[in-house]
Amino acid sequence: MKKILLGIAGLFALAAPASAADMAAAPYSKAPPQMIAVVYDWSGFYIGLNGGWGSSHKCWDNYALGVLVAPEGCHNATGGVAGGQIGYRWQAGAFVFGLEAQGDWADLRGRNVSLFNPANTDQSKVNAFGLFTGQVGYAFNNVLLYAKGGAAVTSDRFAVYNTATNVLIDRLQVLLAERLPGVEFKRYRKPTFTKPAPDALRQQIAKECGFVIEALAD
Repeated sequence: MKKILLGIAGLFALAAPASAADMAAAPYSKAPPQMIAVVYDWSGFYIGLNGGWGSSHKCWDNYALGVLVAPEGCHNATGGVAGGQIGYRWQAGAFVFGLEAQGDWADLRGRNVSLFNPANTDQSKVNAFGLFTGQVGYAFNNVLLYAKGGAAVTSDRFAVYNTATNVLIDRLQVLLAERLPGVEFKRYRKPTFTKPAPDALRQQIAKECGFVIEALAD
């Protein structure tokens, strides 16, 4: 009986080392890297270009001694714009504040028939404009929502043309073209009929034309 027990004990003793040697090594796994959220900062200077289409609503009235006589009417001056802007923003928490200056070339034109004198046509043209604005916004990381307001300046022209003058000039050109087929016709307009033609325009006419026909209307 003792011999059998010893034999079993020896069997286990011999089998144990063999079992341990056959076991595979425990697998090693590297911990995944931690993702760090990127926080966007809107602070700093910026510069850019802009372009598009614009519209300016214009109305005029006739006054005498500070008293309204009659309205001239209204029109929308529309056309293209192009320019640039420069500014600076600074961020405090999620709030963003800024200052910006913008300048644009413009070609906004419009006209309407005068309500006071239907023989006249009112015409306007915006040549350029500038904006000086402040900004207040709220940042959602890399998305910024903001509102702005400030002051604007424009280079604006207004002129009144007598429609009857065009009819007269058109008829004169037809008659002269019949009698002088080799003559080239050119038309010039001064900025407004209430003032003399500018020196630059008069010099241009004198340089480009051999004789002048002036049409006046009241």
